[in-house]
Amino acid sequence: MGGRSLPIKKSLHQYHYPRIYDVLWLWFLFWEARVKPRAVLMARATKTALSKMPVAIHRSLNQLSGALMADTPPLLIVEDVHAGYIQDLDILQGVNFRVYPGELVAMIGPNGAGKSTLAKTIFGLLTPHRGTIRFQGESIVGLKSDQIVRRGMGYVPQIANVFLALSVEENLEMGAFIRSGSLRPSKQKVFEAFPALSTRRRQRAGTLSGGERQMLAMGRSLMLNPKLLILDEPSAALSPGLVNEVFEQIQQINQTGTAVVLVEQNARKALTLAHRGYVLEAGRDRFEGSGAALLDNANVGELYLGGAQFSG
Repeated sequence: MGGRSLPIKKSLHQYHYPRIYDVLWLWFLFWEARVKPRAVLMARATKTALSKMPVAIHRSLNQLSGALMADTPPLLIVEDVHAGYIQDLDILQGVNFRVYPGELVAMIGPNGAGKSTLAKTIFGLLTPHRGTIRFQGESIVGLKSDQIVRRGMGYVPQIANVFLALSVEENLEMGAFIRSGSLRPSKQKVFEAFPALSTRRRQRAGTLSGGERQMLAMGRSLMLNPKLLILDEPSAALSPGLVNEVFEQIQQINQTGTAVVLVEQNARKALTLAHRGYVLEAGRDRFEGSGAALLDNANVGELYLGGAQFSG
C-alpha cells in the first residue's frame, strides 16, 4: 500500500490491568469470530466487548478486530488510482485503499485532498485514468453506477441525496429499483432502523429536517442490503445534536455486518468510530492505521486534527 502504516501497540502494559475474566471474555469473542461468519460476528463481538471491557481496553479491541479482519480477503481494493474531472489534471495521484468485510473505515483529510473524488471514482461516477479497483475480487473499473449497485455497493452523496417531491416511502422504493417482488420486508427493516422515518412515511422528503433527510438517504441505500456502503460527509451542515444521532445510526448499520466507508469532515468523531482510517492529502494516502492509532499519532494530530473540521 502507498500510505505509511502506523505501528500498532502490542501491549496493554501502559493501561491498568483488567480483570482476568474481562480478558478471557474478549478472547472468547474473537475465537468465536474465527470459526463463524465474520461479517456478523465481528460487529456483535465489538459491540458486546465494548459494553463489558474497561475504557482503557477499547482501543486495543479495535486494533485486534483490525488484525482479525486482515485474515480475510479484502472486500474492496483500490490500487494506484489516478482520477479527476479534467483530462490530464488528476486530483487523485496514486491512491491505495482497502476495506475488509464488516469493517468501518474512515477517510479524512483537508479540503481538496480528494476524499469525495475517491468515493465517486469507487462508485463509478468517475473513471480512473490509471490504477485498479476491485470489489469482491472483480474489477469494477469502467462499470456504470447501476452495475456497481447490482454487485452489492451503495453510495450516499453529500448533497441532493433524496427526491424532495416524493414521500419517504416512495424514496425507499426508488432505492430498490432493480428488485422485483414485495418491498415490504425491506422497508420494514429500514423503518425499524430509523424509527423517525416510520412516522413520516407519507410525508414529502422536502419537508424533512436535515438529519431526517440524511437518515432517509442512508435508509434508501440499505434497501438492496449492500455489502459495502459509502457515505460522503453525512454530518455536513447538521447541528451537533443531529451529528451525534447520524453517527449512532452509522454505527448501527455497521453492526449489522455492512462494511462502511465514511468520508467525513468531523475527523475526530470519524476516527473514534472507525476500525481503521486513511488520511488523504493532495490526492495521496499519506497515513493509514487503526482509528485509535491515527488519533494517537502526533503528526496526524498536529496536521489534521487540532479541532479543525474538514470538507471536500
